[in-house]
Amino acid sequence: MGEALGIDRSEPLREALRRHLDRLASEGDADRWAAEPLDGDERALDEIADRGPAEHWSDWAVDAAG
Repeated sequence: MGEALGIDRSEPLREALRRHLDRLASEGDADRWAAEPLDGDERALDEIADRGPAEHWSDWAVDAAG
């Protein structure tokens, strides 16, 4: 299978194993998140994230031109 794609034979198996292990590791994430809510320091970043993307410098040139 791998030879036809130009990759090592074991690469698809490694990728499948990695994905499976990632899935297994993340199964309890929702429960852990609910059991340990963010503390004040972690929530402080929410305010920054709510500001949205920064202005682009090209917008300033348009504003300056009037």
